[in-house]
Amino acid sequence: MSRSWLIILLAIDLYCLVLLWCSLWPGRLEDWVFVAAILSMGLLLVVIPIGSVVVLLRRRHQRSVNLLDHAPFSTQRRRQYPLRRVAIATAMMVLVTQISLTFNWPMRGAFALSEGAFLAQVDNAPMTDDSFSEFPLNQRLGLYYVTYYATDSRGGTYFQTGAHGFFPAPHGFAFQPNDQGSPFGNDVYHIEPIHKDWYWFRASWDW
Repeated sequence: MSRSWLIILLAIDLYCLVLLWCSLWPGRLEDWVFVAAILSMGLLLVVIPIGSVVVLLRRRHQRSVNLLDHAPFSTQRRRQYPLRRVAIATAMMVLVTQISLTFNWPMRGAFALSEGAFLAQVDNAPMTDDSFSEFPLNQRLGLYYVTYYATDSRGGTYFQTGAHGFFPAPHGFAFQPNDQGSPFGNDVYHIEPIHKDWYWFRASWDW
């Protein structure tokens, strides 16, 4: 059973790393959580029956190993796994992941490395009007690839880095955003601070 627990703990570590990686982008974590939930439900339908068979086979194998251990002149030794140390490291990994996601540290750190590239494009962003509200950029700014950008007539310059969520909606970064809406929609408009005048935003296309 030690090997099974070791695999489970390492899988938890990998899951935490994926969460931290996805949290670098506004909205991408929502995609990962949704996909993970769907995969989990699907895997349960497969894992439960297969796991039951594996457990039965392991028990049968363990009985054979126990017989060998008690056999005369047996020199077979069970492989030892550093389960306790891995368990402690996994607990720390889960704690660090929880704190990092709560305070948005991965995104803050990644954006700090990219802020200069975004600032260089703020003055170049076209102003929205009644006929057109978003303009293609299709350029990598630091660590992020920006598809559209625009300066909202109500205030703020917006950079869309992707469309995420169960119902895909624009996400990205905004410089000095207003509290009314964005060039990418107003229905589900939400902003959160990252650093000084910079925020990440979520919006929705107005149908």
